[in-house]
Amino acid sequence: MTTSDPTTSDRVNEDAWREYGRRQLDRGYQPPEVTEIDWGFWGTGPGTSILGDVAGYRVLDLGSGAGVHAAHLARDHAAFVDAIDISPTQQQRARDRFGALAGGRFLTGDAVAHLRESEPYDLVYSVHGLSYIDPHRLLPALRDGIRPCGRLVFSTLHTNLNGLGPFPTVAARQEEVRLAKTAPIPVQMWILAPEVWKGLLAEHGFAVESIDLLHAPGADNPVVCQLIQARRLPHADEPRVVAQERSLRAPLAQAVLGVGIIVTNPDGHALIGQHRLGTHELPDGKVDAAPWQWSCGHWIDTKGRANDFGRRRIDTLRVTENIAATARAHTTHYGPDAEAASDHLLVTADFALHELEVTAA
Repeated sequence: MTTSDPTTSDRVNEDAWREYGRRQLDRGYQPPEVTEIDWGFWGTGPGTSILGDVAGYRVLDLGSGAGVHAAHLARDHAAFVDAIDISPTQQQRARDRFGALAGGRFLTGDAVAHLRESEPYDLVYSVHGLSYIDPHRLLPALRDGIRPCGRLVFSTLHTNLNGLGPFPTVAARQEEVRLAKTAPIPVQMWILAPEVWKGLLAEHGFAVESIDLLHAPGADNPVVCQLIQARRLPHADEPRVVAQERSLRAPLAQAVLGVGIIVTNPDGHALIGQHRLGTHELPDGKVDAAPWQWSCGHWIDTKGRANDFGRRRIDTLRVTENIAATARAHTTHYGPDAEAASDHLLVTADFALHELEVTAA
């Protein structure tokens, strides 16, 4: 079951986590205190260290649940942590246990509304909480709620207990939260493929630093989690050009986007774009039937790193429809010199320019 109505999903999840917290209160259960953040479910992946030194940082725990991770960062790492959860029963569990802890605040409410009203955080993290909120609603608030160059670190489900993997599109689906000896609680989750998360984060002003898959230790357990680390760009509202990481595979023949200038020779071969080191190249992209135009942005590689030159003008070349129609083939040039000279491989493209119909102005 999928849904495209974020309002319905929000209501379902708020009711679900209120019920979950109520059942845990009735059982009198509290999870053990932690000395490491477990981003998966098994304690086998990276721990708190991936957050770096957070002493003195303003930190937001999004979907904080029983509060053990927020308490850990405040108590053991001297962070100032706001822990927010939509469920009043979950926050009751946290406040009953950690309410007097210095450096920690336990807040009940909508994370999106809180991010819009609060001062920007140095770090926002979430252990399986972020995927219960529509990313189209949450990510703009996170962009504005994290300081420039601040970090976003979160884990989310990748493959569920039934072996169902992530969606290739942005949509919620029904999952279940299970407690022993009680009926499963239905929830709505955005379980998205890594490339979908990467694209969403890029659209909203984040550079993805890494996406790791955390596998269950047992071969008979199909559950896999994603651990995503991203950084809020210094100028998150500016257009960006995302450069794909090099590989030995040639780009698709549709690539006709370029940066800078077009150079042609008498045979009709074209070198598209001029790199800052002087080489001409073809950054991968799509044929775009649009008028000539300029854009401004930053080069960002697939690991989220901006180039050493910082802000600069990028001249994005879009061909008109009649030119795009003449693209016939391309060749990618490999070798040590090409690898060393540029963050893109050199590509020549063949255009059948003689097929153009030229009309006088």
